[in-house]
Amino acid sequence: TAFSEIYSTLSSSPDYADPTPVAEAILACNDAYSRAFGMSRAKIASWKHRASRGLLVDKFGMNADSLLQRTLDLFDRDTMAAAGLPAAGEQRLVIRQRLQQRMEKTLNDLFDVQMGILEKKTLKKFNHSLLKKMSK
Repeated sequence: TAFSEIYSTLSSSPDYADPTPVAEAILACNDAYSRAFGMSRAKIASWKHRASRGLLVDKFGMNADSLLQRTLDLFDRDTMAAAGLPAAGEQRLVIRQRLQQRMEKTLNDLFDVQMGILEKKTLKKFNHSLLKKMSK
């Protein structure tokens, strides 16, 4: 299990007489990562569905920033206890960074899809206007 792997790694270090609290804290950080990303997944899925139909997400930038911040805040709130343990605190930051990078990549990919939609709509309008002028 994940706990056994973390515990074994910590047990081999002479710094920890009892690695159980640190292992539990790291495991809690992994669980918080899953919970935080899972919370944002529903909103991201609805945005992806909308974009897949060629529709834009209203106020995407503001909403994406807000979702990213709420996701990281949830992770931070759920992992504050781990921040006080030296080894767990370091792992917490690594896991948080991984969560932030995953969220940013997902949101950037969705941004790119929306830019493609805007590009197609703009090109379509331009072509329509050009054809209209040419037919006069």
